[in-house]
Amino acid sequence: MVVVSYATAPPSTEQLAGLTYGTVTAEDRAQSRGSWNRRDVIGSGVVLLLILAAYLYFRG
Repeated sequence: MVVVSYATAPPSTEQLAGLTYGTVTAEDRAQSRGSWNRRDVIGSGVVLLLILAAYLYFRG
């Protein structure tokens, strides 16, 4: 892996865009924000509460 890393050129900025928090653009953030709504957040909260309830029930 080290040999291949040194033998190949580093990836371009375009290839790395959006892969980490440091490379996320404002456009990426806006697209992510637009992909969920209040119903999704409430549904996620309900799922987390059900998981917690199951954990507490089967904990003994």
